[in-house]
Amino acid sequence: MASTLHTALLVNPKAGAGRAKQAVSQVLKRLLSHNLEPTILEATSSQEALASIRVAVESGTDRLIVIGGDGILHIAAQALAGTPCILGVIAAGTGNDFGRAMGLTKGSLEDRVDRTLEKPTPIDLIKVGNQFALTSVISGFPSQVNDRAERMRFPTGPSRYTCAALLELPKMQTIETRIAMDSVDYEILSTMIVVANTRFFGGGMDICPNADPTDGQIDVCTVGDVGRLDLLRSLHRVRNGKHLEHPEVTIRKTKEVVIKGKMTFRADGESLDLSDAESQISICVAPQKILLAGSPY
Repeated sequence: MASTLHTALLVNPKAGAGRAKQAVSQVLKRLLSHNLEPTILEATSSQEALASIRVAVESGTDRLIVIGGDGILHIAAQALAGTPCILGVIAAGTGNDFGRAMGLTKGSLEDRVDRTLEKPTPIDLIKVGNQFALTSVISGFPSQVNDRAERMRFPTGPSRYTCAALLELPKMQTIETRIAMDSVDYEILSTMIVVANTRFFGGGMDICPNADPTDGQIDVCTVGDVGRLDLLRSLHRVRNGKHLEHPEVTIRKTKEVVIKGKMTFRADGESLDLSDAESQISICVAPQKILLAGSPY
């Protein structure tokens, strides 16, 4: 197990209904057993967290340990991408899709702290403009669901996404979409599009089972013109990957995809700054862009 000289700890106090904040004392105790006393970074807002990480990296921090969910990890990725600073993850959010996909949710809290100090693996990121994503970029119905889930206070945990999906289902619509990748340009009526770096989204839905964040590619999952009840059945089947059997579901691997359609996009569950809904966006892989500690990849 590797030790570092300059370690920082970032906590999202709101993550996991406060579970992340409650874990801090145990995490610090475990790090102290490894002779590490990390600098504590402020994370009372997204802007403050991002600024704190950038200052830490510029001052020579060589390992950032994050306690929280996909939202705070999304912020960390913006600052760590392309730097030698190693990311350690202690998943403590609502969905924990990144931690789950990377094999970082198993074991006791002490085990998970220890993994943040292990040898890093370079992994890919998704790039959209000047922004990065660790898990996926989503549009269409799941974007609506994610937005609804973010505004809900009950229930907690992954079931929040299920409830949000049921509440948003009456608003579901298909969107005329043009997609270009690998020199192929085609039009579809899409219900949802997920561009994935890792396999899970929406609190554990196995949307792209073969997504590999080390293969230098992104997985593009499209769901075509399906009805509301059909989509609901398909979302249930996503939990075990059986949605791939549906004729309106396709997954392709590529290095870059260009999407044009009147839709909103979210990355790692967070809003993307894409003000012109009519404009096309390019989403590509950023190979080996971040160093992740303790993953089996």
